[in-house]
Amino acid sequence: MNLTKITNEEYESIAEKKEKTIFHSLDKNVSALLKLYEIWLMKLDEKKCRSAYFAKCTLSRILEDIQNKDKQVYETYTDLLYSPEDITNLCFAMIPYASRRNYFFYSGVFLSELVNQHYEKTKSEEEYKIITEHFPMQIAYLAEHTNGANVCITGNVSNNLATEMKGGKVTLAGDAGRYAGERMSGGILEIEKCSDYVGRNMTGGKIITLQAEGYIGIGMEGGEIYIIEYLNRIAATKKGGKIFYKGEQVYPTI
Repeated sequence: MNLTKITNEEYESIAEKKEKTIFHSLDKNVSALLKLYEIWLMKLDEKKCRSAYFAKCTLSRILEDIQNKDKQVYETYTDLLYSPEDITNLCFAMIPYASRRNYFFYSGVFLSELVNQHYEKTKSEEEYKIITEHFPMQIAYLAEHTNGANVCITGNVSNNLATEMKGGKVTLAGDAGRYAGERMSGGILEIEKCSDYVGRNMTGGKIITLQAEGYIGIGMEGGEIYIIEYLNRIAATKKGGKIFYKGEQVYPTI
């Protein structure tokens, strides 16, 4: 995988462009996270990112590159100087970047990494509030790899909500796209309405939704899915787990 390093000139151009505008109006920790986000988006654009895996690898490589270029940005991220509230405030600061539609789509990867790293090192009992309802487009891969944190998302999201979730709780006050809870192994995922392929290949945990459209439970091996109001269809390719509809178990049939 060929990831180009950030040059001093590239970093300085970003800093200069934002120096007299948005960065100065923000808390220093949010400002530092926003700088990191700006650089990350720039690299996704440069390398024509087309996958969440590439987006995550790019973030790791950027942190290596800026270690000696901007101590404040580096330490804000690696030394956990930011708080759950800073993550919430960052959501609002991200709005101007939505014009980069192809790469803004992957912003859930960035936000998920902030939440996961903070929780892993602090075991914070605070609620991590992610606000997406003001975004002009839906983002994907939110709450990816959640493993103990309590994440509350307000607004509709795109695909792959809570992919590979291992623990904790993720609550979505809005609609989710495809593949919500894919490869989930633990924790609780609550959604107002979800699209196709909810719970695909899940092995554990619990998904609760008011409405489930499209196929649910494809490749499901464990865990439980609860549909409260509307169920479209249950996939034929299931290996285990349980599915409940309006309080009654519909798979496996009793």
